[in-house]
Amino acid sequence: MHLISANKKLLKLGLSRKAQRGLRTAVNRSKGTILSLGSSVECPVCKHSFHSFLRFGGRPNRWCPMCRSLGRHRLLYLYLHNQTDLLTGRRPLRVLHLGPEFCLRPLLVSIVNATYVSADSMLSVVDFLGVSPDICKSATHACFRSDAFDLVIASHVLEHVKADRQAIAELFRVTKPDGLAILPVPIDWDLETTDERENLDSSERAKFYGDATHVRQYGRDYLDRLQRVGFTPELYRLEDSSLLRRYRIDADDHPLVVARKHLAPEVDAMKTPMSSRDRQSIGVVEHAGHGKLSSNSLVFLKSIQCLGR
Repeated sequence: MHLISANKKLLKLGLSRKAQRGLRTAVNRSKGTILSLGSSVECPVCKHSFHSFLRFGGRPNRWCPMCRSLGRHRLLYLYLHNQTDLLTGRRPLRVLHLGPEFCLRPLLVSIVNATYVSADSMLSVVDFLGVSPDICKSATHACFRSDAFDLVIASHVLEHVKADRQAIAELFRVTKPDGLAILPVPIDWDLETTDERENLDSSERAKFYGDATHVRQYGRDYLDRLQRVGFTPELYRLEDSSLLRRYRIDADDHPLVVARKHLAPEVDAMKTPMSSRDRQSIGVVEHAGHGKLSSNSLVFLKSIQCLGR
C-alpha cells in the first residue's frame, strides 16, 4: 500500500490535471481491490464492503475507494433512501445539485422520472475532482425561475460562500413549495454564534476554521439563518451505533441538516430567531462523471433559467 502511494507521488510529477485524475482513480481502485478482501466497513452508496476505507484529510478509514464517498455523503444517502421516496421515481422530480459530488451524482442522475441539473462556480476544484457541472452558476445568483426544484442539495457549500445569507435566500427561492433542501455545513454545536472574522488570510482561515477555503465556522445559529428566509430546519440522526461504525459516520458528519419549504410559511416565524428550546425540538428524524445532458434536461434548463423571480 505504501509502495503504491510512493509511486503515485513520483508519477504525478509533470502530469496534466486529467492524467493525475486518471492516475489517482487507478491507484484508489487498486487500494480498493486490496481492501475489499475484508468486510469490516460498508458503503451504502455503492454497496461495497471493505476491510477499511481509505485515509482522507489525514484521518484513517474515511474515504470509499470505489465511489469516493465520505461519512457525510453516506449519511445523506441514508436520509434520501430511508426517510423519503425521492429515489424511487414514483413521481416527477426536479433536482438541483450544487457542488456536485462524484459519489452522489450518478445516483441522482439515475432516478427514474427525474430531471437533474448540477451547478458549481468552483470549476478548478470540480475539474480536479473529476466532476463537471452542467452549468456554472453562483449560489448567490442562481438565475433559475422561482419554485423550480423539488429537491435542492448543497452539501458543504455555504461555508465557502461569503454572502451565505443571500445564497440561502436564493436556495429558498428556487425550492418548490413543499420541496426539500439538504444543506449540511460544518457546525460546531458547542458554538452558539457563528464565528466570522474579516480579513483573514488562508493560513488564518485554516487555523480558525479548519480549512483555508472556509470563510466561517458555523455555530448553532446556522439553523436561525435557514429559518429567517422561510425554511423549516430539521435534523436527521442515525442513532444505531452499529451502523455508525459499519458505515463510518463520525460525530462531525451528523446530524444532517435538512430544510423544508412549506406551502404557507408563517411570516412571523421567518423573522423570529429560534429559542434554544425550539432548536432542540425541531423535527428531529430518529433512525435506530459528467456526460451530455438529456434532451429533457436541456428543455428544462431553457425553461427555468433567467425567467424572472
